[in-house]
Amino acid sequence: DMEGEVELSDLSISSLVSFLERNLGVKRPNITATPSGNVIAQWRLGDNQLFSAHFLENGTVNYFATFPNPRHPEQRDRATGNTTSDALFKSAPLDSFEWLKHDRRPDS
Repeated sequence: DMEGEVELSDLSISSLVSFLERNLGVKRPNITATPSGNVIAQWRLGDNQLFSAHFLENGTVNYFATFPNPRHPEQRDRATGNTTSDALFKSAPLDSFEWLKHDRRPDS
């Protein structure tokens, strides 16, 4: 291994790929790796909306979201939690994250 390289976790990658395959309407995320080899997928809209999902080897997904407060748009709300990749969009508070989805489904 070269210095600074990270060996990616097959289980973490598999969890991310499985999530993306089940959610074809989701825009492609930016993907980074942790020092331990897990993958993190991030979606951003401007400076004030972020959804980040950390896919762990054990099938857990830790998520973090920031979004404008519906009553005070100048304020940001934050939400965190953990779930599994197949329940991520049901568990995370994504009502204000419609921008994560394509306007239409990609052609197959």
